[in-house]
Amino acid sequence: GEMKCRFGVSTVPATYLTSTSVSCTTPGDAVGSVVVDLSLNGGADFTSSTVAFTYVEPVAVSAISPFTGPSTGGSSVTVSGSNFAFSKTLSCKFGDTTVSATFVSQTEIVCVTPSSGLSTEADVDVSVTSNGVDYANTTPALKFTYKTSPTISSLSPASGSTTGSTVVTLSGANLELATHCRFDKTIVPSTVLSATQITCAAPVPTTTTSNSAVSVEVSVGNDFTSSGSTFHYLVEPFVMSVTPSSVLPSTIGTFVLAGYNFEDSDSLVCDVGGVSSTAKYVSSTIVECAVPAGLSLGSLQVTFSLDGGETFIQSSGSVTVLSEVTVSSVSIDKASASGNTILTLSGSDFQMSEGYDCVFGDSTTPGTVVDNSTLKCTSPLGFHESTDITIQHKTHRFLQSTGFKFSTVGSIKVEGAKPNKASVAGGSSIVLTASGLSSGENYVCSFGKTEVAATISSDLSSVSCTAPPAASVGVVEVTVHNAVAVDYSTNTGISDFIFYAEPLVSSVYPASVSSWKSTIVTVSGKNFLSSDSLGCKFGATTVKARFLSSYSVECAAPSDIKGAVDIEVTNNGVDYTSNGVSINLQSATTVHTVAPGKGSPNGGTLVTVTGSSFNNEPSLECNFSGERVQ
Repeated sequence: GEMKCRFGVSTVPATYLTSTSVSCTTPGDAVGSVVVDLSLNGGADFTSSTVAFTYVEPVAVSAISPFTGPSTGGSSVTVSGSNFAFSKTLSCKFGDTTVSATFVSQTEIVCVTPSSGLSTEADVDVSVTSNGVDYANTTPALKFTYKTSPTISSLSPASGSTTGSTVVTLSGANLELATHCRFDKTIVPSTVLSATQITCAAPVPTTTTSNSAVSVEVSVGNDFTSSGSTFHYLVEPFVMSVTPSSVLPSTIGTFVLAGYNFEDSDSLVCDVGGVSSTAKYVSSTIVECAVPAGLSLGSLQVTFSLDGGETFIQSSGSVTVLSEVTVSSVSIDKASASGNTILTLSGSDFQMSEGYDCVFGDSTTPGTVVDNSTLKCTSPLGFHESTDITIQHKTHRFLQSTGFKFSTVGSIKVEGAKPNKASVAGGSSIVLTASGLSSGENYVCSFGKTEVAATISSDLSSVSCTAPPAASVGVVEVTVHNAVAVDYSTNTGISDFIFYAEPLVSSVYPASVSSWKSTIVTVSGKNFLSSDSLGCKFGATTVKARFLSSYSVECAAPSDIKGAVDIEVTNNGVDYTSNGVSINLQSATTVHTVAPGKGSPNGGTLVTVTGSSFNNEPSLECNFSGERVQ
């Protein structure tokens, strides 16, 4: 008869399969367990079994994630839905291929995609079964898209530190589904930038050997590509020093980083205080970095990167960017070789906190910052033809050119003055013999504190200058020094130069003398000076004078001059008074006859003298054997 299956109280037809098996389609029923029996006679008689069949809520699928993956399979897909039950038959089916599912909860399971077996992109239905027979999906069915597997064509940088964390950019195709990178055996997450680029942070390697190469692969899901790309691990470089240790914002040049374990790289780049600069590999112990523009003032760290700036080595050196001093003028550019001359440098941006030295060639002297725009320096001891003035920043020993030069002059010794005295009225022409003079220099004469221009002789043995007016009579020191030098303390002068009151002539006695013999005359006036150079001048003829007092001197009238001339007096042998009085130098007087020729020895005889060149003057006298009578 007809075979039937009974599920609880519901009977359905059965289909013979073998002598030990039949198939039946379950009728609808409530959730729960029922006994299953078999009838071979059309339902008249059923077996009495204890075999149970359990009705459960039907499985429902609502979403999958991700919904794409590589054609090679291996993608972990999370399936969301309801009524999932933990069982050994819990499975997912991708197209026609069934794979086991991992139970997470009644609303979530995870399945790993099988290979699509195709070399092109393809969409397949995704369904779920709890009993291995009944598969559930949505309407329309959820689709999983098999994508072409990713490939890697290059990676950059191709090397990085053994400390890890170098960000590596992998370029290729079909990378939008990439989830991880594998460096040798270490797996790290990847970040998708586009379908052709992803990034991964290189992990710490399992070996620290310098320049060791490891393979780099990409996974989509659980499977990794075999790209053939390699990444080189470099032992971490260490920076020991940076030269120079300080620069100015305007400095154009390079920093030299010294250390060890330096490696060459196409992506080598330096960083100076956050500013990138060009780098050059020199050796395993030297890397050069260009000094970039736009550096901030202060202490900055200098380091370099092997991967174009994505990551930098952990060690670094320090440099200081100093405030740039501007010097607009220097108070003097030449001084005595004795040193200790104070120079004033005017400019801007002098820093009180920094402190400066002034460098003159090989000599250094401390500087004093007066304010932001003024620096004072003292010139060093020693003679230099000409040298640059350089400012050295004290703290960092950094040298900065001022653009100005400084030179020194040797000591000058004044050996004598001619004349060695002059009127307080000034104007006397003075010749000073001196040693230490140089051609091409400009000199001045100093009379006490008063300076006047000097003219140097062609043989460099003397200078001539005009004595200045003096405030009072007295002795002053006279020196010679370079016109542009300030400190001439080592110069030697004469200390006995005399300024005297200006002399004046008021009268002369006798006012008339005979020119046939030398006659002593007395010149009266004031401010006459007892000196070896005291003299009188009769017209153009000069004679020595004998000092009587500051009011009178005696001079011998010359015998070779005739007529009225002015008589003047000099105290220094050069400068004469200009207000002289007139004296008459007569021709020789001649006596022809005396009448009477005899007279009483008691005197009283009137005698008439005849001759030539007599003058009617109060001083007219006759001389009788030494006795003078009017």
